[in-house]
Order: sequence, then structure tokens, then C-alpha cells
Amino acid sequence: MTNFCLQNIEWCYVFIVKPGIRVAAILSSNGKNINFIGYGKYVGDDVPGLEAVGPMAEAMRKNGQKNPKIILDNGDVVWGCECWWGDADDFEKKFAGRKLNQVDLNKFRQDARIALASRRGGIDLDGVGDLPED
Repeated sequence: MTNFCLQNIEWCYVFIVKPGIRVAAILSSNGKNINFIGYGKYVGDDVPGLEAVGPMAEAMRKNGQKNPKIILDNGDVVWGCECWWGDADDFEKKFAGRKLNQVDLNKFRQDARIALASRRGGIDLDGVGDLPED
């Protein structure tokens, strides 16, 4: 069970999330357009897998910290540290009429790895983390 606050100007509240709840996951929003990852199910907390990108994912893996795990309807896994997420019904009510831009999660992750590799001076497209340390 996760105590979670989604910090988005229009979609911020604290709620207790139990595994099995249907959720919506977004990458970002500018108020009119939403970069939408997809719908799925919160299945509990676990240490983010190697597929997860970003400094929070790296830190959680390194320290063995658990993070919300969401299995999307298409079978992909997205982690709470990679997105904004919350109750699907609330999402549909709050963002009705907004334009949803579908995000390709795998492309987003690949682009994030390329950007990180560029900053670190190496290439890591498989997510294994064999880049030189900062």
C-alpha cells in the first residue's frame, strides 16, 4: 500500500492506494495537452527494474528502495518515479476534453538513455547501466 501525493496543479491529492486499483499514468502536461503514457493497474511496490530511467530510478535501484509499479494495459511496466499517476476515474473527470498525446514509453526511455549517455560521455541503449560514473 502506498501513501501517494500526485503533485500536479489540477490533480493533487493524498490518497491511500491499494494494489489492484486502475490508474492513469502521464509523463507531463502543459494544462491543455497531456503526454499520456496509458492506463493500467497499480500492482504494489517493488525496486524499479533496469528498464526504469531517471535519477530517481537509479537511486532507488542503488539503495534497494521500493517504488510504485504499474502494469499498463499493453503489458509494459512503468514505475511511479517515471511518471505522474493516479486513479483512472479521477483522471478522466479532471482532464475531460484535453488533448491526449500518446507517449511511446520505450522511445521515451531510449531518448532518456541517449541524453544521459551524452552527458556522461558514453552510450547505454540497453539500460544495463555500464556507463562511466560521474
